[in-house]
Amino acid sequence: MGSSEIVGGAIGAVILLAVIAVGLHRVFVAGPRRRAAETDRVAGMAGLVQRLNATVHTAQGGTRPSFGVLPEPRYNHASDALRPIEQFDQAVEFAYRNHQVLGVDYTYNVRVNEAGRSVVRWLQNNIVQVRTPPTPRLRISARRPAGLTYRGDELTVFQLGNARFDDVFEVAAADERFARTVLNGPVLDLLLYGSRYRDKFLEFDAGVVRSEFAGSLDADVLLSNAGLLIDFVERLPQQAWRYR
Repeated sequence: MGSSEIVGGAIGAVILLAVIAVGLHRVFVAGPRRRAAETDRVAGMAGLVQRLNATVHTAQGGTRPSFGVLPEPRYNHASDALRPIEQFDQAVEFAYRNHQVLGVDYTYNVRVNEAGRSVVRWLQNNIVQVRTPPTPRLRISARRPAGLTYRGDELTVFQLGNARFDDVFEVAAADERFARTVLNGPVLDLLLYGSRYRDKFLEFDAGVVRSEFAGSLDADVLLSNAGLLIDFVERLPQQAWRYR
């Protein structure tokens, strides 16, 4: 046997051992960790529901939230017929810091190309919303937002005229005058100097202010994101709620 055959065989053996090691890690380490994390997440949400006397809605239960925005219709790209996916998986509404809050999570999938193969990836997002009086549609979006849902085709994008703000955020509004009423004083300071908003979008829509995040609903993260929206809402000028 030549030296090149020996080296080739050794390399093959190393690759085989690496593949086996990765497989064993997935089965005995990564898998149990994911299951434990999911168990903790579910337990945390159950605790939040009990602690805050929250109302839970599920697609199977047939009830709908009393306010707020549900995800746009989506289709199952794993199905040749593109069958619709349930509009949401779970919705939780509750009172927090003297505001009505709604958290909604939903599943969707995308077809991607990986190593020349078409693969379907299943993903989850959640929408957190704080109830407000009705207002015109308005979206304030970081230039690189973490949120993934945009329903703004009918909105007009414009610049506020504040160079520092316009460098970081994009504003799209159904009514520019309402947007300028909102983006004033304490609100402008919060967005400019509050780093929490630099990768988000905030949207006034159907009597809520909402944003969207990757992943399923998690109790601690849900309350943190609800707090982020409430901090914004509580700085809005009173004339925003009286706007006609």
